[in-house]
Amino acid sequence: MTAAFGGLAPDGTGGLAGEPCSILSRTGRGYYVVALLEPGKEPTNHVLRDLAAEKAALEAWGRPIVLLCPSEESLERLLSEAAAGRYGTLPSTVQFGVEAAALVSAATVSAASASAAAPVSSARPVVLLADTFNRVFFRSEGYTIGLGTQLITVISRL
Repeated sequence: MTAAFGGLAPDGTGGLAGEPCSILSRTGRGYYVVALLEPGKEPTNHVLRDLAAEKAALEAWGRPIVLLCPSEESLERLLSEAAAGRYGTLPSTVQFGVEAAALVSAATVSAASASAAAPVSSARPVVLLADTFNRVFFRSEGYTIGLGTQLITVISRL
């Protein structure tokens, strides 16, 4: 998977603005969460608030949470809204980025579809808990209640 990462901290500071890189190079080996988002839409806003609600548990887990937007413009919007506290305080393990030529979407959706009975739709948000061996342990699409809690429950069973 390849992404161009913008701000890598929840406040948008630091990082390799626009430099293409792989998910592996940003997360290291092991588990990670990746979310394909559509900033400004309620399902995405809800996902971000759910992640903020589980900030302590997700930080204790210590693995990366990669939030990807479809464009630089949508990433700028997400960073601005996150910095303004619109979603609460996101975990410090969050990394923001832009999907590079939809390669992340295609690879991620392909891996998730291969490991599930039903294919992943193109509707956003799509949230996956996976590892760097392309195994998907959890997936959520669209509007989901209690996503942060669901992630923590699955993480505790890994």
